[in-house]
Amino acid sequence: MQRKFSFTKPFTLFLVAALFTLLTGFLVIPNSTDNNLGIELRKRKPKKRKYPIEWVSIPAGTFTMGSPKSEADRDFYEEPHQVTLSAFKISKYEISFKQYD
Repeated sequence: MQRKFSFTKPFTLFLVAALFTLLTGFLVIPNSTDNNLGIELRKRKPKKRKYPIEWVSIPAGTFTMGSPKSEADRDFYEEPHQVTLSAFKISKYEISFKQYD
């Protein structure tokens, strides 16, 4: 007796999601490949904020993280080690929900 081929539920959901993505145009295939996959995601326009966020630049650098062996109540995983960070930006103040939303 021959069995009819049937899709499994996860595969069917994946297939539906892939078709939906292609039909709605969430992905744009560029002429030239800008990344490893050759796929460029559609870019959103930046939202103009009613409550602006003030940013501060943090420079790149290296520092020692951890605690010395002589410190009381020190755990084994707090061994001093060097940490190197790239430059980044962070908000100067806490973010309110109005700013986030």
